[in-house]
Amino acid sequence: MEGSRLTRTGHWPALDGLRGVAAIAVVVFHCAVWVLPVRLVPHAFLAVDFFFILSGLVVDHAYRSRLKGGMTRGDFARARIIRLYPMLVLGTLLGFPVALAVYGVSIWTGLPFAVLGLPIPYGWADTPFTINVPAWSLFFELIASTFYVVIGYKLRWPVIAGIAALSVAVLMLGAREQHSLNLGAHYAGLFYGLPRAMLGFSIGMLLARLISKVTLPRVPFEALALIVVASFLVPTLKRGDNYYALLSLFVLYPAVMCLGCFSNPSTQTGRLVEWLGAISYPLYIVHMPVKKLGDYLALNRFGFLGIAAVLLSSVALAEVLLRYYDEPIRKWLKTQAHNSGLSGAESRPSRL
Repeated sequence: MEGSRLTRTGHWPALDGLRGVAAIAVVVFHCAVWVLPVRLVPHAFLAVDFFFILSGLVVDHAYRSRLKGGMTRGDFARARIIRLYPMLVLGTLLGFPVALAVYGVSIWTGLPFAVLGLPIPYGWADTPFTINVPAWSLFFELIASTFYVVIGYKLRWPVIAGIAALSVAVLMLGAREQHSLNLGAHYAGLFYGLPRAMLGFSIGMLLARLISKVTLPRVPFEALALIVVASFLVPTLKRGDNYYALLSLFVLYPAVMCLGCFSNPSTQTGRLVEWLGAISYPLYIVHMPVKKLGDYLALNRFGFLGIAAVLLSSVALAEVLLRYYDEPIRKWLKTQAHNSGLSGAESRPSRL
C-alpha cells in the first residue's frame, strides 16, 4: 500500500497505539461511577465503535485479496478464533468468581455460553454478558466477521455504503427507544448491538478501499491520540448527543484512522505506541473483573485514587497475560494449525 505506514508484519503502528488509548479510556469510563457527579470521559463508550471501525479496516485490508485468492472460509475463521478466543476464555474465567458471588450457583448454567462468547439466556442473569461485560462487543464483532467471510469481501463500495446506511437507520430506532446509542450490552438493547457493529465494520471496510487510493500528510501520533481522547471528553449534550456520536463515527474517527495509516510515530514514541497496541485487547477483556474486584474491596471510597488503582492493576495484569499466556498460546495454536496443513491460521498479524 504505497504511501501508508504499514510495517513488515502488516499493520499500522499509529492505529495500534490509538487502539490502546481507546482501551484505557474504556477502563476509566467503567470506573467513572466512583466519582459521580463528576463526568469522566462521558463519550468513551464510543471507543467500542472506534474498535468496530478499526476492525473493518484491518480485516478488509488483511483478508480481502487473500479470500479472493483462494483462502478458505474455514482458514479465516480459524485465524480469527486463534486471535480472539484465548483471551476471551481467560477473561470469562477471571470474571466468573465475582459473578458466582453475586448470583450464586445458578450462574454455573451461564458459564458455557460465556466461555463461547455467547449471551447468557434471558432470565439467567441481569445482563447477557454479566460474567465479563466487554465480551458483548466481541460477540457482535464475530458476527460481523462471519458476514465478511461469507459475502462481505466480495461486495463493492456502494453496497457496503448501503449496509452502513441501513445499520444507522436501525440504530437510530434503537436510540429513540433506549434514549442512547450505547447499545448492545444489555438485554433491552441487545438486538441493536448488531447494527452498531455492522455500522462500524462497514465504515472500516469503506476506509480500507479508500486508503489505497489516497496519499495524506503525516500527522504525529500524539496529535491523533489527543483528538481521540478529546472526543471522549466532550460532555453529554442535552440535545443532539446522538448526532454527536454519529458525527464521530462518520467523520471524526474515519479521518483519524485515515491519517493514522500515514502517521509515522517518532523513535521516542515508537515503543510506547507498539506497547499500547499490544496490550489493548488483553486490557479491554480483563479490566472488568479487576473493576468488579475493586467494587468488592470498596475502592470507590478512594475516588480518583481508586480509579487509578484499577487502571494500573488492569494494565499490569494485561501485560503479564500478554507475555505469559496470550502470545505463547496463540503461537502454539498457529504452529499446530500449520503442522496440520491449515495455512490460513498463519495469518499476517493484525493485532485486532
